[in-house]
Amino acid sequence: MKKEKSCGALVYHTDSKGQVTYLLIQHKNGGHWAFTKGHVEGQESEAETALREIQEEVQLQVDLDQGFRHLTTYSPKPGVTKDVIYFVAQSQSQTVKTQVEEVLAYAWLPFDQALAQLSYPNDQAILSAAHDYLSKK
Repeated sequence: MKKEKSCGALVYHTDSKGQVTYLLIQHKNGGHWAFTKGHVEGQESEAETALREIQEEVQLQVDLDQGFRHLTTYSPKPGVTKDVIYFVAQSQSQTVKTQVEEVLAYAWLPFDQALAQLSYPNDQAILSAAHDYLSKK
């Protein structure tokens, strides 16, 4: 069985009133709504991969919080197992410039709306875990 590994982050922004919004992107490949993520390249660490993918896909500078690390494993196609590691990352800006080759659209949404917008139940569970983590900080 072939193994793949990707890393990404749930990017969030807190405004001056304390309102937290999460960045979701609509992936060109499949049209689903999810988080920034991508394959580990070379000898990159998980954090380096997540930061690179955020920069490539939405061109945001973020503070990555490795205190939250969520691993999910699934099979994207027969004979392949994929591990995806997610962190949370705070952005001071909501000004996004998307990578047109990979991203169809993006949205900054409060928790409840983000939960409803996500395409996959597994991503909803990850968002819930991240939201719980951030609410205790």
